[in-house]
Amino acid sequence: MRAPLVLFTQRLGKGSFGYAVLVERGQAKDLFVSKMIKYRHMSTADKEYVLREVQTMTHISNGGGHPYLVRFRESFVISSGPLCIIMDYCDGGDLAQVIKTAARKRTPFAESQIHLWILQLLSATDFLHAVKVLHRDIKPANVFMHSGVCKLGDLGLSKQLMLAATQPGKHTQCGSPLYLAPEVHMGQKYGKQV
Repeated sequence: MRAPLVLFTQRLGKGSFGYAVLVERGQAKDLFVSKMIKYRHMSTADKEYVLREVQTMTHISNGGGHPYLVRFRESFVISSGPLCIIMDYCDGGDLAQVIKTAARKRTPFAESQIHLWILQLLSATDFLHAVKVLHRDIKPANVFMHSGVCKLGDLGLSKQLMLAATQPGKHTQCGSPLYLAPEVHMGQKYGKQV
């Protein structure tokens, strides 16, 4: 039997569907993040959207996931109503916070550090594409830092691709406008690039 989770009152962030809190499990007091989603009172369409996120995270975490992706652990609905999505905790916050702190302190990043982060994100993105998932919202706020490593997270807007020859390319516009791919911005179809 798995040790129960203990919720902390510390909120780590807030999004459109809910908020994230720090949780711990077991005697080792391993830390995780619980994404608390106000599931019970959602519309059917919003519930399907959230369940697709859980399905996508389960799909990519099978077999241990990838070292540069935030790993999904489990999900469940608690009696008071919220859906809890349990993921690994990244102790360094997100890349947007790291950039903001460096700018405030006027401390530039070493070029080698930037190269390393880019390689880590490219590796994570390549893995997602290999398992037929498009992230669709890569931005600094969705890159989480853990022990000097960056991990891509927040798959809320991700899309699992069906690579059947009859399926047309994707053309939905979603994500943060500042980070849209040029083909999405121009209203063109997109899909896995060969």
